[in-house]
Amino acid sequence: MRVEEPGFYDQESEAKAYGQASQRWLFRRLERAFAKDLLRSYGEHEILSILDVGTGPAWIPLLLKKAKPGWKITGVDGSPAMLQQARENMIAQGVAIDLVGGNVEKLPFGNEEFDLVISHLAFHEFPKGALVLRELARVAKKGGDVRIRDIKRPPRLLLPFFWIWNTFYYFFSPVMREQTWASVRASYSRNELETLVAGIPDAVEIRTLSHSFVTMIEAHIWKGRSPARKTVTPPLPTSAPLFDTLLRAAGKKTATPSQAETPLSEEETVVALAHSFDGLGLTRGTKVAVIGFSASLGVRVEAAVRQIVDVVVKIESNWSSNEIGTVLGMSGSD
Repeated sequence: MRVEEPGFYDQESEAKAYGQASQRWLFRRLERAFAKDLLRSYGEHEILSILDVGTGPAWIPLLLKKAKPGWKITGVDGSPAMLQQARENMIAQGVAIDLVGGNVEKLPFGNEEFDLVISHLAFHEFPKGALVLRELARVAKKGGDVRIRDIKRPPRLLLPFFWIWNTFYYFFSPVMREQTWASVRASYSRNELETLVAGIPDAVEIRTLSHSFVTMIEAHIWKGRSPARKTVTPPLPTSAPLFDTLLRAAGKKTATPSQAETPLSEEETVVALAHSFDGLGLTRGTKVAVIGFSASLGVRVEAAVRQIVDVVVKIESNWSSNEIGTVLGMSGSD
């Protein structure tokens, strides 16, 4: 049974203990693994806005910023002591990110501000998990992602073994020994997390994974996509004009409010797509996403996409004829 975690990290000594522990072998590996997964998933985008909720010492934002200097990264935390740790780490690393103090249950940001919203090893600390989930989804842009990764609570029979391990691992740090034990008891099981996300109207995937002998649980929310189409990934904001064109062609509301929302004819769709592709510098992965997304908007849109993409990919020397055939064949699949 989950036991809500008492408040921690408000005191300078607690924040420092956490900051030091987060650079030990186990924490360091977990943080680097999450950062690597994010870079693997989104690294093709040179411009991206990211919010890290419960940023703590901000190690993950700093890792991401070092790897992708063009990304705009903001860390938010409710503990002034933790934010001070983050500022000190930012200065020491020589990397600039935005740090904001704020209540995670009412984030100090407007609707749909970020392409990607993340939270690592922090979600179990929030008393009102369902409310926090809604807040994370609120500040994510339509077509963006929310990625939450945390410890998965061990089965009840294994908790005594974890208590023994925790006692020895943090033998010289009573503060971290208490904090870690409280965090494990407050973490979620898969069923509990699935119950929390059940009310979210967007596509959600819950998965478990293991890193360095620790079982983690991750919730991935695709903002603005229905559960039945969770594998379809529309382009991120760098290709917003193309995204709008596809939506207009299907007679749907666009991501850009100022854009005219009258449906496009088939001829207009082909012309508009040609202009959207031209000079946009879309990566191969984004083009594949565009083709896949177009299939979800209807046969007429898909036909127009087939025409223009057939021309676009053929003039790119780094695409083989087999790849072209494979990609064009994807436009009819989910």
